[in-house]
Amino acid sequence: MSWPGDVIAVAAGGSVGSVLRYAIICAVTQPSVQGSLARVAVPIGGGNALATTLANLLGCLALGAIYQWTTSNETPGLSPQTLLVVRVGMLGSLTTFSTLIGETFVLASLGRYSSAGLVLGLNLTLGFAVFLAGMAATRAWMTA
Repeated sequence: MSWPGDVIAVAAGGSVGSVLRYAIICAVTQPSVQGSLARVAVPIGGGNALATTLANLLGCLALGAIYQWTTSNETPGLSPQTLLVVRVGMLGSLTTFSTLIGETFVLASLGRYSSAGLVLGLNLTLGFAVFLAGMAATRAWMTA
């Protein structure tokens, strides 16, 4: 791998992940926000906590599956370039810790402490759970 090649690989994966994330935001906010520009302009904490949670959980599930696949002694690993595309590029742009923290802060600043705690707790605990589920599903698929 070369540095320019790595950057292109991450950019390619990032474009896929960011489009997936945008599709999740649109699907979640469609009923309450009109127009594609308005969807993007919804401020942090303006109803996107569910979209962020769904994107984060999807990323955790995929990362768990990839982890199981690449660490199994029964199968060959993916190339470093492919892992860079998927893990750093695609999953890095699909999931977002900074948005999670920003949305949690806005909920807390509005006095919605239980909602803030719920969003943060769900992302962390369910994220870990779906990571393990991704591993288990991949392990079961590989042994079938």
